[in-house]
Amino acid sequence: MRLIWLLLITTPAFAREWTREGGAAMKFQAELRGIDGPNVLLRAPDGRTAAFPLAQFAAVDRDYVRARLPGLVLDAMTPPNVGQKAGAGWGRPLSVDPADSAVSETSDGFHSKHFAFQTTEKLPPTTQRDLAEACEVIHEIFRVAPWGVLATPTHEGHFRIALLPQGEIDANRNVFDKDGTLRIPIGAAGLQQLGGEWVRDERPEAGRHLKEFVAYMLQRDVIGLVPPWLPDALADCIAEIPTVGGTAWCAEVPAKLQSTAKPSAAEVEKLFVRGEPASFSKEHALAVVHGFTRLLDGRRARQITNMLRQAMQDRPKWEAFEEDAQKYDADWDKLKKLPGAQKLDDGSYRFPPGTHVPEAPKPPHAFEKGDDLPWLLLPLLLEQKTPSAVAAEISAQLAK
Repeated sequence: MRLIWLLLITTPAFAREWTREGGAAMKFQAELRGIDGPNVLLRAPDGRTAAFPLAQFAAVDRDYVRARLPGLVLDAMTPPNVGQKAGAGWGRPLSVDPADSAVSETSDGFHSKHFAFQTTEKLPPTTQRDLAEACEVIHEIFRVAPWGVLATPTHEGHFRIALLPQGEIDANRNVFDKDGTLRIPIGAAGLQQLGGEWVRDERPEAGRHLKEFVAYMLQRDVIGLVPPWLPDALADCIAEIPTVGGTAWCAEVPAKLQSTAKPSAAEVEKLFVRGEPASFSKEHALAVVHGFTRLLDGRRARQITNMLRQAMQDRPKWEAFEEDAQKYDADWDKLKKLPGAQKLDDGSYRFPPGTHVPEAPKPPHAFEKGDDLPWLLLPLLLEQKTPSAVAAEISAQLAK
């Protein structure tokens, strides 16, 4: 066997160097293909696969196998519609078009069809493709999900992601620059260093951060205009979907709900009443989104869709209103400084005759203060029903 490995002269696309310290010590190139009991299955460049005791390999090799193991288990599952992108639907496995994941190098990183990545780290071509593929499949999930709402890319048709060193940002929250760039630690992007090289970390918990961050990015146009638990729960819903490469396994019920107690009507109703974000149960929010998405109207998620689409339509109106409001305030500041302007006891002003007073801009929806904005479209989600009536209906469906 040692002679067979040493005589190989070509390298498979996903090969890496392995160091076998026990038995006949050697270094060789091979591709990890699976686990068979205590043995690791490695494929040689000529296509032949052999089993070696995992315990005989260097620690970095054993860590690499442990990181890849969950992915290998899912790799053994045969997706029924790989390559049938047009027919893929919510609740069934779906595959992203490989062409969407093809990457092109740029001066400061690389990009795929929908995403542009900025990084100071040198990522191998296979890692670039793996990362692009992971983001593209999240984009595809959003495209086919019942609510079907995607934010508008702000950078030449791409959503921009900046991969930063671990110490530059808090991994527990996503941070957008003013220009719309998503800034996340390279580790939160599901990457890890093995053997001095950045590779995709296939452990499920490693990819969860990336899914949540990108899910928020794809909802950016509605954030701030809908109750805060909704985009949070939608991101959580996406994060619950297992993915391997470009295939997403859209399970019927998110795994997290299997161990979560079904919320009562009173607990569901709390989500429909304005309060502090910390008072919302994330598990209950996920359950309610599951109810809207799969249980209430034949998987169409009509209520969520209507609310999100209206929020997307309102976003540019609110931005225009904010600009008009800033101009209005600036014009008033100038008026107050005019010669002869007087402030009266009731707080109002008297201006010289002939002074033009600007008209206050009108918002897209009536509101008293900024904290009201996320709740103005709530009637669309409830379809004009009372919160208690909708909560009772959702709670009854979840109880089944």
